[in-house]
Amino acid sequence: MSARITGLAILANPRPSLANSRIIYFDANFWLAQGLQLSGCFRYYNLDGDEFNGDQFACTVDASIAAMRPEARIDLADFSEEERKEYQVVGDIAWLEPVGNGESLQVYRPPYIYAGGIVKNSTKTQNESAPNSASFDLECNQWVDAFRDYDNLSKISVHVLISKNARCPDPNRVCPTNETWVSITTARLTKFFVDERTGWLSRIDIDPGVIGKITFMGKNTQQFTPIKTPRRPLEENNGKKRKFKFDFIADPQGRPAEPGPRKLGRFNGKENARSLTQRGSSMSSIAGSAPSTPTPTRSVAQANSDVLEYADLPNFA
Repeated sequence: MSARITGLAILANPRPSLANSRIIYFDANFWLAQGLQLSGCFRYYNLDGDEFNGDQFACTVDASIAAMRPEARIDLADFSEEERKEYQVVGDIAWLEPVGNGESLQVYRPPYIYAGGIVKNSTKTQNESAPNSASFDLECNQWVDAFRDYDNLSKISVHVLISKNARCPDPNRVCPTNETWVSITTARLTKFFVDERTGWLSRIDIDPGVIGKITFMGKNTQQFTPIKTPRRPLEENNGKKRKFKFDFIADPQGRPAEPGPRKLGRFNGKENARSLTQRGSSMSSIAGSAPSTPTPTRSVAQANSDVLEYADLPNFA
């Protein structure tokens, strides 16, 4: 989620920051239409030590932006709330390139907006009344230095209008659905709206037009928070690993169950034959009054000998 502005601007009134002399604040003005300009208070870190002595000059800028709010922290002396309301946005300039004094240049060009976020209020399924356009909203969270103490306020609302043109004959087809991630590049800033009740910026409108691009980045999924179950204290079992007990398995006649047969190890002539005999007798006692059947036998070879011994096998019938 991000919001950036790139384009020609008139920078004026450079003022050094109270915290750092290399930090300069500018009044930035972006032309949108005749008699309509977007104003912003932009922070710039003057790494190369450039001098800005003129009252105003034209330049190309790239900056991250957020909507101006009364909580914005501007390191200037006597910067009141009424002065903040003179600006619609606040931001940090990543780079700027002076191009002249603005008098001989054609600066009447709207800037470009780069935005990303989760789609809200999509008109993809409500386009019967407006087949030549589609629109949706984005809530773009963009960190800027002015809201370093209020990360949740560092954001801007963007309304995206997709108009019908040669590149996009069916705006409804490319309009994303709600709760999907999208990224928009090279969209023209067309207008903005200010809340009449508060005087702060409410949203900006952008139009990708012919050169803009909308990138779909998948469906938004809610963040999963695992549920932690309390663990049993170690003192209850003296810090030892619990062992499963088979005492609850009882005989149908009410007698306690006898332990199962011992697991045979590797083949060893007489010992294995003896264990088979003992197991057969124990199983016969458990059978009780069951009718007896001939017990099968199995020959067992004695180790290192040709003598064969016979052992009774248990009757599992």
